[in-house]
Amino acid sequence: MTVAHCPFCGDCDSDRQVVNEVGRHYRVYCLACGADGPIGESEDSAIKLWNHRPNPYDYGDLAG
Repeated sequence: MTVAHCPFCGDCDSDRQVVNEVGRHYRVYCLACGADGPIGESEDSAIKLWNHRPNPYDYGDLAG
C-alpha cells in the first residue's frame, strides 16, 4: 500500500513517510516535519487512516 504525501508539510517523498510500531499498534510518521497520523491496528490500517484523512476545508452544512 502506498503512503500519501504529508498533509502538514506537503512532502511527497514516500521514503520520508514511514510506518512506526507503537506498542501493538502502528502509525505513519513524516520524517520531513515530524507529523504523525492516527494509530491503526495494523500497518495497512495506519496507512489507510493517513491516506483518507478528512478535508479540513470541507465545512459541509456549516458553509453558508
